[in-house]
Amino acid sequence: MDKKIGTNIWKLYAMNLLSSMHFLGAVLVPFYTQWGGIDFFKTMFLQFWYMMWVLILEVPTGTVADYWGRKMSLVAACAISVVAVMIYAITPIFFLFLIGEFLLALSESLLSGAREAILYDSLQVVGEDCDSKKIFGRFASFARAGSVIGALLGSAIVVVFGIRWTMSLMAVPYLFSFLIGMTLSEPPGKAAKARTGYWRLMFGGIKYIVSHKILRTLILDMA
Repeated sequence: MDKKIGTNIWKLYAMNLLSSMHFLGAVLVPFYTQWGGIDFFKTMFLQFWYMMWVLILEVPTGTVADYWGRKMSLVAACAISVVAVMIYAITPIFFLFLIGEFLLALSESLLSGAREAILYDSLQVVGEDCDSKKIFGRFASFARAGSVIGALLGSAIVVVFGIRWTMSLMAVPYLFSFLIGMTLSEPPGKAAKARTGYWRLMFGGIKYIVSHKILRTLILDMA
């Protein structure tokens, strides 16, 4: 079992790399203003819309990871990302952009915390948690590398296929990330599902945030 869970580490590296390949990053504003046909104000509103939903969904999606498992949270996030970019690229309609951003925010919220939790628990199982700082640093580096690679590929995609495809082709790394996620092994841990219901677990988390001054400050700072 330890050997199987040990493979989670390199799989999570790969997932972090792939899910960070945002081809659109190199041409974000032209994508919205030229292909999308919207002005700069609406472009910025979409970014606000995305961040607002990331903030709102943090607790409910965190409960998903606690209740159904971190693997399920990661797999669902990748699947939702595939759907989001396909909806985005159907046709340049602002309403579809809002739906796409909401789904991408839902995906990001499902990923947030779940990746780090399953990575740390996997390290504990294989007895490498003493190297967690080094491994988490490497984990973050894969995300940075994915961003750089995504921007470079996005620039090439614009030249070869056109600006619309920078969004459509993001489904490819998300799909590969989904397939890798399906092979993850959930580390053994306490079964929150067996202890309490989903809603009770979620409202317990909200109550903890409200009563924890330092945590509230950190959340506001992040927002």
